[in-house]
Amino acid sequence: MKTESSLLYAVLAKTFLEIGLLCVAASVATYASFHPGVRGTIDVVDGGQVAGWAYDPDTPLAPVEVQLFIDGRFYAAQTADRPRPDLVRAGATVKPTHGFEFPLSSFSPGRGRHTVEVFVRRMALGGHQTLIPLTTREKSFWLER
Repeated sequence: MKTESSLLYAVLAKTFLEIGLLCVAASVATYASFHPGVRGTIDVVDGGQVAGWAYDPDTPLAPVEVQLFIDGRFYAAQTADRPRPDLVRAGATVKPTHGFEFPLSSFSPGRGRHTVEVFVRRMALGGHQTLIPLTTREKSFWLER
């Protein structure tokens, strides 16, 4: 009887150890794919433009690609390399070239409220690409035209 219970405890311990290792592996893979260190924000949202800054501390000297989505649809992509000296003064970045500005002059979906989201495109594990949102909540603006 004692041997059976010892075997049961060994199997349970092995199972919990395997689950723990699986959780660690999943956490490492998630961190590598969806890096929480990407920083930035959307500073301006109106009917004329969407502007802000984006920065990846893993590549502090290189600008990142940002993608703009309006109402859940891809609108445009660009490199966040516009001058933003205020970022260096504030200690947010080491180089001032991490700003972006999307003009909305060709955007004409009609009158009403429109939602805006900006994502940073970065490489993930296995050569895949992922989009990381700059903000946790979408922003919106109102168009009169």
